[in-house]
Amino acid sequence: MRFTQSWLAVNVIVVSMILPSSSWAKSELDLRITRLENIVHNEINIGLLNQLEAMQQEIRELRGKIEEQQNALQAANQKQEKLFLNLDSRIGNLSTNAPLPMPQKDPVDPAADVEITVLTDISDF
Repeated sequence: MRFTQSWLAVNVIVVSMILPSSSWAKSELDLRITRLENIVHNEINIGLLNQLEAMQQEIRELRGKIEEQQNALQAANQKQEKLFLNLDSRIGNLSTNAPLPMPQKDPVDPAADVEITVLTDISDF
């Protein structure tokens, strides 16, 4: 019985020594895990931040292209309006002016200037 009591006492001492060290090891592991999780979260956040900055740059470029297209469209519309106004004024001038006279033919008889030779003998040919 003495042996079992001493054995029990030794086990209690060993367990009491192990428990604090295991809780210390556990807390150390928890700290390391927490640090690693923070590093991973920071890397993810940095990746997301880089992705956000890239998308913002792309949006700025697209807005610039939209502005260029709007300016080109506005210039084309203004040019088209000028062309239509020019065409409209020309058509208006044609309709308000008297019709142009038709060109006159020359009063000289064109048949008079042509000399006609009638061949009666084919052997002259």
